Amino acid sequence: MTSAPPGVPLHDLLADRAAHASCFPYSGTHLAHCAVAPLCGPAAQALNRYAERCSYGRQDDPELWHEAMDCRRVIGAALSVDQACLALVGPTTYGLSLIARGLACLPGDEVICCADDYPANVYPWMALSSEGVVVHRLHTQVPGCVTWQDLAPLLNARTRLVSLASCHYLTGYCPDITDIGRRLRERGILFCLDAIQTLGILPCDLSCVDFMAADSHKWLMGPSGAGVLYVDAAHHDNLRPVSLGVGSVKSPDLLTQPTIVYEPGARRYEGGTPNVPGILAMGAAWRMWQALGASAVTARVQALRQSLATALTARGWQTAAMPPDCTHQATGGILSLRHPDISPPQAQAALQAAGMITSVRRDHHGAQWWRLAPHAYHDEDLAEQVVRALAQTA
Repeated sequence: MTSAPPGVPLHDLLADRAAHASCFPYSGTHLAHCAVAPLCGPAAQALNRYAERCSYGRQDDPELWHEAMDCRRVIGAALSVDQACLALVGPTTYGLSLIARGLACLPGDEVICCADDYPANVYPWMALSSEGVVVHRLHTQVPGCVTWQDLAPLLNARTRLVSLASCHYLTGYCPDITDIGRRLRERGILFCLDAIQTLGILPCDLSCVDFMAADSHKWLMGPSGAGVLYVDAAHHDNLRPVSLGVGSVKSPDLLTQPTIVYEPGARRYEGGTPNVPGILAMGAAWRMWQALGASAVTARVQALRQSLATALTARGWQTAAMPPDCTHQATGGILSLRHPDISPPQAQAALQAAGMITSVRRDHHGAQWWRLAPHAYHDEDLAEQVVRALAQTA
């Protein structure tokens, strides 16, 4: 089974250049983990091993299949949840759409999502309006900066579910998921989370979350299209599976049965043939980050983000605003910036010329933002490297 060296803490990996290159082989400096990240070494090795085994053997290799299914245990341990509550399904969009379609909402039920969230966490809920569901698209002063005070006025006896992102893809703001989840649960309102922008770098408290979906191609540095869906055990019998096949319905000897009996737990949401290579690579990425130490990774990402913010604001860059009354950890790994004299595409081009990948996004008001998303494996002098590259725009 391919993985990072077992038990190697982050600070040892950073000091061991050979081990560092094995886990993070990308030759440039990738600062777009909030978009699509490069594959980490263990994920690439898992894909290569799968391809080799299957080209000389068989795609339905039982050993590979069991290794893939064991990823449920690995992810469950990382998230501190029962593995029976996890489905190994593809992109975030699929997971969130499965939840939206499986809820069996009634006309007049109400759902709340964030108007300026990423489309994957808006469109599935908007589509419910054709079935008579009232969809509230919450607008906040700062994109993604959702607080309980923003949500509370929209809640009533018909509110069925609230869906938020664990971190906003543009501002990097992280709502207080624990507090919001607790308050919603006290009111009997379901809580759904798009966690793609935090899995791998920030703790994910699912104790008061009913549903969560995320792909692995960002901060986890796994493959695109391989993801995880969390469904709290309390909902396994009332969240309707929408993709039915031998992976979700009991079919002994692969024979169609006279009645539909779902597989136990969240496996009922997996449908048919699993994405074995993607799951194996995703599992390898999870194992690597767990071996490096979750708290150390979080601290490192936050420190690198802060050093970039300090260096760039000192040179006239403006960061995306944050609410002044934040009392919790308000930012993930994303740093979005603007400059009065340098356009985001200019900054992106300057860094690309220096072998550094960044991303540019436009907000709903038409303004462009330059996004930097450093990861824990980057060098401590990252901010200096970025400043030197930007000097080429002068």
